[in-house]
Amino acid sequence: PSIGDNKTSDNLAPTTPEPLTIVSPMNLAFGSICDNIPNKNISKMIIVNDLKPGSNFEYEGNIYQVLNLALNKTAMRQMIVKIKVKNVRTGVINEMSFTGGDKVELAHVDKKVMQYLYDDGTSLVFMDNETYEQIEINKDRLTWEMQFMKPNDNVTISMYENEVLGVILPDKVT
Repeated sequence: PSIGDNKTSDNLAPTTPEPLTIVSPMNLAFGSICDNIPNKNISKMIIVNDLKPGSNFEYEGNIYQVLNLALNKTAMRQMIVKIKVKNVRTGVINEMSFTGGDKVELAHVDKKVMQYLYDDGTSLVFMDNETYEQIEINKDRLTWEMQFMKPNDNVTISMYENEVLGVILPDKVT
């Protein structure tokens, strides 16, 4: 029999061609490396030009919230990005300058509605309304907010990677 014939002889069965598998050098080099990286540890970098008021980013180990952004571009120089930011951990407001095209790590700050339960003397206890888990926040961090909270009030807790950043009070308190 010639090549391509589907005729069979006594001990040969008709065969179907196997599908071709194309292997590129990129698949060999990066395939196994990329498969082992967990998605949660991949940080998302963002160009400072794309930041907007209200967005959060991590820079030099601190988490900042953008309050105001000014882009300054002159004909002879590279763009300068001046950002008025609030350090989310400390509450300090300052101004930072970057060169256009610099990148920072985007920080995803989670916000959960929780119920304020009680004051145990050294910390305030809050309960997640969905999972009923309780967390304690040191009383010293919430001295101003304590004036406006009473037991059973719902407040919003902001968290970054399981670190409590602060309490956001409701717009109206009774």
